[in-house]
Amino acid sequence: MKKVFFVLLSQLALAFVASAGVIPDNLVVTSNGLDWVWASPCAAVAPTCAVGDINSVDGFVVATDAQWNNSWASATDLYNAFTQMGTTTLCASPYFNSGHGSCDAGDVAAGYVWGAPFSVDPTNSSADTFLVRGAVAEAPEPSTYALMTMGLASVLAAARRRR
Repeated sequence: MKKVFFVLLSQLALAFVASAGVIPDNLVVTSNGLDWVWASPCAAVAPTCAVGDINSVDGFVVATDAQWNNSWASATDLYNAFTQMGTTTLCASPYFNSGHGSCDAGDVAAGYVWGAPFSVDPTNSSADTFLVRGAVAEAPEPSTYALMTMGLASVLAAARRRR
């Protein structure tokens, strides 16, 4: 019985840890249901000024044109969201393998955004990279916890009957 309980408790703990992200929430900007991060002051793939290709971290990937168009109308919109109107730069570059610890707000302000349909030069190796992921789901509703508790109780009851 203790072994079953320990295994179930371990699985719940692992699921909780796996759901925790590595990118701090204060560096993530949500626009129209998509989460965005400023991943690098360089292009995401070769040729790039980064050490190598930008790694996918925490579910963030290179955006499609549809995702860009859904979230941002221009490089100015993107710049304003990630610099908080020019006051603070929300740069997640240290969490990706870009080899850089900062981002280049001047490039974005000038329209150099790698892969963006509105970019001045979307293939420029020195254009800044932004990555996207689907918005993280909200915390489970109470009914989800109730269902999980009932399932756990059923497993424990079955294990107890077998003894």
